[in-house]
Order: sequence, then structure tokens, then C-alpha cells
Amino acid sequence: MADSPGDRPARSGRWRAGTIFLILVLGILVPAGSIVMFVISVQEYRDAARSSYTQGHGVRRAARVISEHASTGKNPTSALTVRLSGPVNGHATTTVHIQGAPTYSPGAPVTVVVDRQDPGYAELPGAPYTSDGKWEAPLGIGLGLLLFTPCVIGVLYLNRWRTRRRVRRFLLR
Repeated sequence: MADSPGDRPARSGRWRAGTIFLILVLGILVPAGSIVMFVISVQEYRDAARSSYTQGHGVRRAARVISEHASTGKNPTSALTVRLSGPVNGHATTTVHIQGAPTYSPGAPVTVVVDRQDPGYAELPGAPYTSDGKWEAPLGIGLGLLLFTPCVIGVLYLNRWRTRRRVRRFLLR
């Protein structure tokens, strides 16, 4: 018989602090991370669609560089402010978005493709600012996180159920 407290396994029916912490992390941080990944995916998709539209349907114009703003880092980009040779939808200047870090001096001639819907946005012809596939990785990570969380929580509940079942068997012997 299992009458004395020494015969029972310790803490058989309670959650351990580490398990509670893990469930809180999986219940709060992982869904928050997946939401962030979905937002990044939507932004990347939107940028790729805009770049694709500009390359396919934009107005080609000659322009002169007014100024350049370059960013450095892992994925350097440049934004050129240019004066167009002819206005597009009433705009005589636009911002040209470029991947990489080319250097243009003020007054340099450049050919650009201006977005018809938003003349404040332009790209270099044949050089899209973003590629079509950049949105797929964040989407996959977000979906993976959402599918991973219930699996881990299910394993934790299953382990707890199996432990309780073993304890009951031990106590009923």
C-alpha cells in the first residue's frame, strides 16, 4: 500500500514552474512572433508588387540627380532625389529607390521609371527595388511558428497525462 508520503512521487498533480513558463512563452511570445512574421511578409509582398508594377507600367524619363541618401549595412540601399526632364502627373521631382550602394554625384544624368500611380516613387529601368520571393520566407516562418506551438503544448499535456496515469496505477496497486 502507498499510505506513507514517501511512497508517492513528488508533485504528481501539479505543473512544474518550468512547464508553466514554457506554456506562457509558447502561448504569448510565439504567436506574437508569428504575427510579426506575417506583417513582414505582407510588407515585402506589397513592396514587390509595387516594384513589379513600376517596372512593367512605369513612365520612362530622363532625369538629373539632385541628391543621394545611401544606407549602409547588410543590405545597402540608395534613394536618389532627381529632377525629371518632363513632369509625370504634375510632379517634376521624384525619389529613385535603388538596391545596393551605387554613388551618383549631383547633376549626373540618369534614366528612371516613374510609378504612374505614385509619381513620388521611381526605380532604375531593369533594376527592381525588391524581388518577388522575399515575402515567402517570413510567411513560412510565421506558419511554422503557428503550427509548432500547438504541437509542443500537446506534447506537454500528453506527458502530464501519462505521468498522472502512472501515479494512479502506482497508488492503486
